[in-house]
Amino acid sequence: MKKRKRFTEGCVVKVPLGDGTHSYGLILPMGQVTFYDIRTDKDIEISDIISSKRLFTIGVMKFVLSPSKSVWEIVGKIELTDGHRDLPKKAIQDIMNYQNIKMYDVYTGEATPATYEEVKELEPVAGWEHEHIVERLTAHFDGRRSLMMEAESLKDPSVYLNWVHYFETKGKYLAEELGATPAQEKEGGVE
Repeated sequence: MKKRKRFTEGCVVKVPLGDGTHSYGLILPMGQVTFYDIRTDKDIEISDIISSKRLFTIGVMKFVLSPSKSVWEIVGKIELTDGHRDLPKKAIQDIMNYQNIKMYDVYTGEATPATYEEVKELEPVAGWEHEHIVERLTAHFDGRRSLMMEAESLKDPSVYLNWVHYFETKGKYLAEELGATPAQEKEGGVE
C-alpha cells in the first residue's frame, strides 16, 4: 500500500470542486490555507499557482488535512516566504451580542476589542470543512454570493442585535436560496 504524504506547511494542494474541475491552495502555518483564483480541469505548474491571485486565507478543520481522510492531493511543496508567513488578522463576533467584536492574532492567540468598522473586511475565526470551502470557491467562480460566507461573515451590529435577530430577518431569504419548502423550514431546514 502506498504511503500517503503528510500535509505540512508549504504544501501546494489540489482541491476538487466536485464538477470535474479543481482549484489550488497553499498550506500555511497555524492551520491556515490560502486559496487561489484558479478553476481548471488541467494540472498547473507550481510556479503558476503560487503567482496567481489569492482569494482568501482561512483556517481549516484538522481532519481536512488528515492524510487518511482528505480528498485534497499534494501536488508540490514550496519554501514559504515571509509574505506567506504574515498571516492576516481575523475577527471574532459574539453571536449573542453582535456589539462584542474582537480582532484576533492567529499567531499569538491574542484577541483585542475592536469596532465593526475596524474588522468588517477581515475573515471570521472559523474552522472550515472541505464542503464549505468548495461552496465558497464555486460561488466565487460562478459569480454568486456564497451562502457559507453569508453565514460566517460578521454582522453589522447597527442592523442586527444577535444571531437570533439575524436569522429571523434573513432566514427566510436564505432558506429560499437553498431551495427549502415551507414544510422543510418548519421542520428545521433542508438536508
